[in-house]
Formats: sequence, structure tokens, C-alpha cells
Amino acid sequence: MQGIPDPLDRTLGIDPLENIEKVEVLPRADKDDYETARDGIHRMLGVTETAINELAAIARLSQHARAYEVLSNLIKTAVESHTDLVNLAQKNKVLLGDSRQTGQLDGPRTVNNTLIVTSAELLDMVKDKTREIQGEAQASS
Repeated sequence: MQGIPDPLDRTLGIDPLENIEKVEVLPRADKDDYETARDGIHRMLGVTETAINELAAIARLSQHARAYEVLSNLIKTAVESHTDLVNLAQKNKVLLGDSRQTGQLDGPRTVNNTLIVTSAELLDMVKDKTREIQGEAQASS
């Protein structure tokens, strides 16, 4: 209803929508968006941790099923927020063109090799190594 003043607008003393200035939102760099989102998630996780501790105390004292249900939902939300934080970090690596897109965490990697040997095979290996050492000892004498 353009042009017709709204009685609610007059009562509340606000401008009609067509008279409100439009604010242009300037795009920010992806890194700034990432940092803002990351900081927001970290702040919310801190608040959630405090709330979980308080709700756990309330649930423990009241022994009320609804309190435990609310606590369970809050814990689930906190886990989802942690997952969102990890996903955000992975997406940021892709956006910034990280060359290490292997899907693995940085740092030392452990390689576990398993050797399955029977006792007879182990005895043969020990005998072979003993002969090898004795042969080297005789050659150097």
C-alpha cells in the first residue's frame, strides 16, 4: 500500500518502508568471512560449554527427564557446531587454494607394518642371521 500512511507506522513513529534508505552491503574478502564465522562459532562453543555444565548440574539435582532431554539436545548441538567448525576449516583451505588438499591432517604420520611369522620361520631367520654374522667374523679374522 504505497502512498497510504499505515496507522501502525504513525502510532509507533516509524517511517514507511518506501522512505527507508537502502544500505549497500559491500562484499568482504573470503578470509574475513572465514575469520568472522570461525570466531562466532568459537564464541558460541564457549557459551554452549558453560550452558552444558549448568544444565548437567540442574539435571543431576532435579533428576527430571526433561532436563536430561534438553541437556542431550544441547550436547548434540555442540557436537554439530564442532563438526561445522571442521567443515569450515576444510572449505577455507579449498577457497584459499591450499596445495595440501590430501584430506589428511598435517604432522607426523605413523606407518604400522605387521609381520606374521610362525615360530619355525622365526627360528630359520635367527639361524640365517647367526650364520651371516659368523661368516663376517671369519672373513675379518
